Amino acid sequence: MISFSTLLKVAIVALFIQIPTWLDQRDTKVLLKYPKPPVPEYGRVTTIQHSKATMEKVASFYDQFSVDDYASSYDMYYEAQTENCNSEKNLVVVSGTNGATYLYWDLIEHFRKQGYCTLNYDYRSHGRSSAAPGIFTAELLGEDSAAIIKKVFPGKQVHLVGLSLGGAVSYYLSLNYPEMVKSVTLQGMTSCFGKVTADGNCDLGFDALKWFFSTGPMLKILGTELQHTAAVAAIKAHDTEETKNYWRYLSVATMTKTPLTWGLWNKEYYHNRIKNIKVPVLLLAGEHEHLIGFDDNSMSEDVKRIGKLAEHQIFKGFSHFMWWERFNGKSGLELSMSAMDTFYAKHF
Repeated sequence: MISFSTLLKVAIVALFIQIPTWLDQRDTKVLLKYPKPPVPEYGRVTTIQHSKATMEKVASFYDQFSVDDYASSYDMYYEAQTENCNSEKNLVVVSGTNGATYLYWDLIEHFRKQGYCTLNYDYRSHGRSSAAPGIFTAELLGEDSAAIIKKVFPGKQVHLVGLSLGGAVSYYLSLNYPEMVKSVTLQGMTSCFGKVTADGNCDLGFDALKWFFSTGPMLKILGTELQHTAAVAAIKAHDTEETKNYWRYLSVATMTKTPLTWGLWNKEYYHNRIKNIKVPVLLLAGEHEHLIGFDDNSMSEDVKRIGKLAEHQIFKGFSHFMWWERFNGKSGLELSMSAMDTFYAKHF
């Protein structure tokens, strides 16, 4: 006769076998309920293929990985609008973690109306781009970004607008491809990817919030919509349909893989090197971003290190997701775009 303890062990094993399947089914139902918007007529796919030298460069940033840990190619989805615009006014949206092109259409439309040529694209395994194996790092995403920018705007300089992780990628591009960059706007990002200490250096202490939102098993359990609930509680994201949509379109693979790039970001390296940036830099953040370190101190330190071409602005009542929020009747995205308009008018 089978003992109770044996039955209990079998039940526990069966439960852990079934949980991953149940979680995938739960998140698949969300994707089916909230399908991606239709592909616009200017949507395209191109194969990104990096050289051996580029992959060796990417791998050189981290001792724990080799070239074989990265995928050198994938099919990138992108949206380039280069007709009926000023060929000297080129703007590129560099997405945040888990972001996708359709989340930035309002931003693109705003600058298109002002005569900008624009580029909006999906990272590997994001949005409509193909899934890619291997490690993801900001440096790898930076090389992907450089490849598509060169394809769409060959020989031209571009204004970079980077949200969160996209801000990290934008810093990478500014330092490694200075000939390509005309200006940089960072929304919810600093070189330290968080707080600074009293002496102006990066706080290298344990960051519980970033750990929580970058741990694969935890994110797997939370799934898509529950991540929104967690963000509302932890970082004061506004509880709206627009902010919920940031997660609803996610694939589980993207959701649990890309956040690991946060922990790999070499804070001290970039915090020291941003002194070499020679183009105008605008840092923007919502008031509640102080919860993840993007506060007046951290932004002021980046401005100080970059110099007189840099400035920062913080918007009261908004969170890290202010582009999809409203506060006191005002749109966070419109406030950010207005700040960018003023910034560009001042420098260009």
